[in-house]
Amino acid sequence: MLSDDELGKLDSLSKRNYIDSDGKDSPWLTEEEHSLLSIRYGTLSREERHIMERHLELTDSFMSEIHFPKCLQHVREWAASHHELLNGNGYPKHLKGEDIPEEVRILTVLDIFDSLVAADRPYKKGKSIQEALNILREKAAKGELDEALVDLFEKSRCWESTQEGA
Repeated sequence: MLSDDELGKLDSLSKRNYIDSDGKDSPWLTEEEHSLLSIRYGTLSREERHIMERHLELTDSFMSEIHFPKCLQHVREWAASHHELLNGNGYPKHLKGEDIPEEVRILTVLDIFDSLVAADRPYKKGKSIQEALNILREKAAKGELDEALVDLFEKSRCWESTQEGA
C-alpha cells in the first residue's frame, strides 16, 4: 500500500524535468506513469477497476435473459451481488448488513477465498490456504464479511475435497 509520505515523494518527482538526448525538456514521469504509480491499493488503475467491476452489471444483464424456475428466482440477484460487503464498502449497490442476503454472504466468502488461492491467474500467484484463511478472518474482523460464515467455512475444510479431485 502506498503511504502518504511515498505519494508526496512521487508527486515531487512528477514535477521534475530532465533534458533528453534530443535536448528536449521532458518530465521524469508522464501523467500516465504518475497515475499508475499512485495506485494506493492493489494493482489496478481507476479505469481498470471500473472495467473489472462492470462484470457484475454484465452478469445481471446476461442473467436477466434467463427464465429461472421459482425455486431459483433469486440466483440472478445473488450472482450480481457477490462483491457486496457487510460494511457497505462493496459494490455495485454498496449494500450493508442485513440488506445482503445470507446466500450472497456465503458466495462472497467463497469468491474471495477462490480468488486468493487460484493458481490459474496470470497476474498473480495464488496464496496458500492458511494465508487465504487469515485474510478472510481479517476481513471479518473489519466488518466486511460475516464472521460466523467465515468460521463455518474454515471448520468445514471444504477446499480439501476440491484439492483431492484436482
